[in-house]
Amino acid sequence: MNISKAIRLALVPLCASMSALAGNAPTTPITNVIVLFQENVSFDHYFGTYPNAQNNASDQPFSAYPGTPTVNGYTPELLLNNPNKAAGSGANAGLQANPGRLSPSQAYTCSQNHNYGPEQQAVDGGLMDLFPKYTGRTTSEGCTNDGTTVLGYYDGNTVAALWNYAQNYSISDNSFGSTFGPSTPGAINLVSGQTYGGITHFGTGSTSSYPNAVSQSPSSAALTATGAPVTDIGDFDPYLDDCGNDAGGTVHTTTTLEMNSDPTAATGNKNIGNLLNAAGVTWGWFAGGFLATTPYNAATGAPAICGKGRTLHMYPSNAAYVAPNSSSTPGAVVVPNPVAPFVTGADIHNPTYGADAGPSYVTPSSGF
Repeated sequence: MNISKAIRLALVPLCASMSALAGNAPTTPITNVIVLFQENVSFDHYFGTYPNAQNNASDQPFSAYPGTPTVNGYTPELLLNNPNKAAGSGANAGLQANPGRLSPSQAYTCSQNHNYGPEQQAVDGGLMDLFPKYTGRTTSEGCTNDGTTVLGYYDGNTVAALWNYAQNYSISDNSFGSTFGPSTPGAINLVSGQTYGGITHFGTGSTSSYPNAVSQSPSSAALTATGAPVTDIGDFDPYLDDCGNDAGGTVHTTTTLEMNSDPTAATGNKNIGNLLNAAGVTWGWFAGGFLATTPYNAATGAPAICGKGRTLHMYPSNAAYVAPNSSSTPGAVVVPNPVAPFVTGADIHNPTYGADAGPSYVTPSSGF
């Protein structure tokens, strides 16, 4: 969630009457606000040339509405004289590298490196010129061996769904995060404005936190716990998650993270959810995931077992394992309207999972 992966596609219905600005009751009031939250890739990766698609003869055509404004994306200078240089050990290593269009036949790419340290190095103190070297993949399936796929971009011929959403709703092309790193610190920073205040449990520490230390350990373990909060900089499994690394607190070999959102607690941090609850606004966070194949056993205390997953384009054969969405978070004040959900999921997450919102995966009728 930094300037190298700043997609924030806010879908806000554009149906409110201008008379509302004058204090009159709107003819069609806004009742729901939905935010499609893109992770781990840049805004330019999907919208760099919006609203202009190349429209080759073999492509699914895309035509923007007349008068569609351009975005803060790829300029001619960035497309033709980019400051980045190719990486790897091939013939192009060290040569100036420009972003290239990824066609529908290139919808599958490897997932680029989006860890905290490499992203910080790629930004290079604001020069923005070391992305192939530090965040580009050179040996992974679907990526070139010089790391320049990280500079690549799709257009409406491949990610037609996202471009059609942008045609009908608002798109945030100037939303910049204030931290580096993958999904967990990005999501926490989005809702609370910081990633400090986490308590790590079990194991011997993790490079996903700073400092790399255990805040609390079970009394039976011969470990020294500092008791001090940490800053999250990586993808932890959550503390006491039955389907996470500590299996509901029954496995103590891997460090997990507790992030307290209670603003009255010593390690708590007020976040957007607290503010929405206080205002009586229902909200939810929706993410791709699966139901437990064996539920938690209250009688024995045995944690739930999650035995279903997805590999690349394959979905679970039994729809019963797909977790249902809910419209509010536990403890939220439930009111009829409005509802403010954040949406993130496998199909709008990592490039490893195919076209990332291409026509076959997220379509304009997906029902977000």
